[in-house]
Amino acid sequence: MVIEALPVIKAIEKSIKFIKSKAGKTKIKIIFFTPAGKQFTNAVADSYKKYTDIVMICGRYEGIDARVKKAFSND
Repeated sequence: MVIEALPVIKAIEKSIKFIKSKAGKTKIKIIFFTPAGKQFTNAVADSYKKYTDIVMICGRYEGIDARVKKAFSND
């Protein structure tokens, strides 16, 4: 079972809106975890130090609808 795109897209958009409402300049990274993806290690975490905020998305079962990644692929 794949998680529907619309609820996830709305949640990410709300998170981004909240982050951008904070004072100061923000640089946001969105990470999608998948069972077939690369393992999240300390080295990977270190590579994200340049970002002020990180949004982590983790699906259950078969993952998240591909339209979610497509909607945020330019971020």
